[in-house]
Amino acid sequence: MSKLNLRQAREKAGVSVEFVAEQMGVSVELVKSWEAGERSPEMAQGFSLSMLYGTSLNDMTFNLQAQEA
Repeated sequence: MSKLNLRQAREKAGVSVEFVAEQMGVSVELVKSWEAGERSPEMAQGFSLSMLYGTSLNDMTFNLQAQEA
Protein backbone atom coordinates (compact mmCIF):
# COMPACT_ATOMS: atom_id res chain seq x y z
CA MET A 1 0.00 0.00 0.00
CA SER A 2 1.38 3.40 -0.89
CA LYS A 3 1.50 6.14 1.68
CA LEU A 4 -1.16 8.83 1.75
CA ASN A 5 -0.40 12.51 2.04
CA LEU A 6 -2.45 14.44 4.58
CA ARG A 7 -5.03 15.62 2.07
CA GLN A 8 -5.51 12.14 0.64
CA ALA A 9 -5.85 10.67 4.14
CA ARG A 10 -8.46 13.30 5.06
CA GLU A 11 -10.43 12.74 1.86
CA LYS A 12 -10.28 8.97 2.31
CA ALA A 13 -11.69 9.45 5.83
CA GLY A 14 -14.50 11.56 4.35
CA VAL A 15 -14.00 14.59 6.57
CA SER A 16 -13.70 18.27 5.72
CA VAL A 17 -10.85 20.65 6.48
CA GLU A 18 -13.27 22.55 8.70
CA PHE A 19 -14.10 19.42 10.69
CA VAL A 20 -10.42 18.60 11.18
CA ALA A 21 -9.64 22.14 12.31
CA GLU A 22 -12.52 22.11 14.79
CA GLN A 23 -11.58 18.71 16.22
CA MET A 24 -7.90 19.68 16.49
CA GLY A 25 -8.57 23.13 17.95
CA VAL A 26 -6.61 24.85 15.19
CA SER A 27 -7.47 27.16 12.30
CA VAL A 28 -8.61 25.99 8.88
CA GLU A 29 -5.63 27.88 7.46
CA LEU A 30 -3.22 25.81 9.58
CA VAL A 31 -4.74 22.52 8.40
CA LYS A 32 -4.51 23.73 4.80
CA SER A 33 -0.86 24.70 5.32
CA TRP A 34 -0.12 21.17 6.63
CA GLU A 35 -1.79 19.67 3.57
CA ALA A 36 0.15 21.98 1.24
CA GLY A 37 3.44 21.08 2.93
CA GLU A 38 4.05 24.68 3.96
CA ARG A 39 4.07 23.77 7.66
CA SER A 40 4.28 20.51 9.55
CA PRO A 41 2.16 19.31 12.45
CA GLU A 42 3.79 18.67 15.80
CA MET A 43 4.15 15.04 16.79
CA ALA A 44 1.06 15.02 19.04
CA GLN A 45 -0.95 16.67 16.26
CA GLY A 46 0.23 14.03 13.79
CA PHE A 47 -1.00 11.32 16.13
CA SER A 48 -4.36 13.10 16.51
CA LEU A 49 -4.65 13.39 12.73
CA SER A 50 -4.04 9.67 12.34
CA MET A 51 -6.79 8.96 14.86
CA LEU A 52 -9.20 11.32 13.08
CA TYR A 53 -8.40 9.74 9.73
CA GLY A 54 -8.57 6.17 11.01
CA THR A 55 -5.06 5.34 9.84
CA SER A 56 -1.61 4.96 11.35
CA LEU A 57 1.20 7.48 11.28
CA ASN A 58 3.13 4.94 9.22
CA ASP A 59 0.52 5.16 6.45
CA MET A 60 0.73 8.95 6.11
CA THR A 61 3.53 11.02 4.63
CA PHE A 62 4.44 14.31 6.26
CA ASN A 63 7.22 15.76 8.39
CA LEU A 64 6.61 15.99 12.10
CA GLN A 65 7.97 18.91 14.08
CA ALA A 66 9.44 18.03 17.45
CA GLN A 67 7.90 20.04 20.23
CA GLU A 68 10.32 22.34 21.94
CA ALA A 69 10.53 21.87 25.70
